[in-house]
Order: sequence, then C-alpha cells, then structure tokens
Amino acid sequence: MWLATQKARVQGISLLHEGKIQWLKSSVVVLATGGGGQIFAQTTNPEVSTGDGIAIAWRAGAVLRDLEFFQFHPTALIKPGAPRFLISEAVRGEGAHLIDNKGNRFAFEYHPAGELAPRDVVSRAIFHHLHKTATKPTNAHVYLDLRAIDSDRVRDRFPNIINVCQKWGIDVFQEPIPVAPAAHYWMGGVACDLMSQTSIPGLIEFIP
Repeated sequence: MWLATQKARVQGISLLHEGKIQWLKSSVVVLATGGGGQIFAQTTNPEVSTGDGIAIAWRAGAVLRDLEFFQFHPTALIKPGAPRFLISEAVRGEGAHLIDNKGNRFAFEYHPAGELAPRDVVSRAIFHHLHKTATKPTNAHVYLDLRAIDSDRVRDRFPNIINVCQKWGIDVFQEPIPVAPAAHYWMGGVACDLMSQTSIPGLIEFIP
C-alpha cells in the first residue's frame, strides 16, 4: 500500500488487491495498522504487527519519532508452536520466582530486587543469563515458578494464565512456565498532535 499526496496533502491510497494495483481517492486517510513487534524474533504482538503503517507514512514523507524506543516484556510464554503470550508481571508481584534450568533465582545476580526489578532490568537479566548459560539459542528460556504462591490465590488472580498454559500442556501448579523477554510496546512511531494529525494534512494516526 502507498499513500498518494499532492501539494503535501493526502489524496488517497494505491494498493495491491487481487493482483492488481487499485487507486482509492480520499481526502483523509486513517492509519490503524498497529505496531511492529514482528520485526523481532520474539514478540507479544499479533502476526499483523509488522510496522507497515509506519513504513507507508515514512515513504509519504511523514515525520517519525522515537523509533529506537521499544519495550521488552521480560516474561512471555516460550513454547514451540505457541504465541508469545504475556505472563503478567503481577504474577511476580504475587511472589512467583524466576529460576534457571538449575532452579537458581538468578535475577538477584543482576539487581537487588531480583524478579521485582523494573521490566527493562529483568529483561536484560534474563537475556544476559541466557547468553551465559543457554546451549541452544532457539527458543532459549528461563522459568517462572508460581508454586511459591498459594494455589487458591493463583486460581483467583490468574485464571486466564492458567487456561492458556494448560492449552499448551503446562500445569502451573506442578511445573514452572518457560519464559523469555519479548518485544511488547513500541513507544515511537508516526509523530502526531493531540488531535492525531500527522505532519501530512489529511493523514490521521489512530491511537487506541
């Protein structure tokens, strides 16, 4: 897809549909294409989050900002075939432990707060620990162990996490969850004002 502009204003879009390039005229185009987490090997983003909207805007001359700022969530489910489902940091707040394949709570080697350190610190701790210890880089992971939390508390607070893990053959009451950092939020993107107007008149960025 390409944005068509004339005299620095949006005129519509041209797109490839059923093998043909088609032209759709419009005085306003709304970008609602999501983020770009799929540019990374591990991401919590859906498959469609490939950064296409930002690329379209950039080709049309729109101002972009802060593209280098990407947040990685430290604990995404790592299981072959499974989506990188986010295991909420609230689980760690309730008392879950981050452990390696030997059962060590390694996060304390990187920060005094251990698994309760800020997201970026915990993500880097896992990354560096895997870099030192993982023998197979593909789907390398550590574990998030919920067994330190009362089982009734887990059932009450995290029913969705229980269900998703069960779907992929993980019983959180009997075994830890394999996790690793994954790209989560992209703080940068197409620059816009408080009315979602970009630097190109007529090009609006949808902000949910």
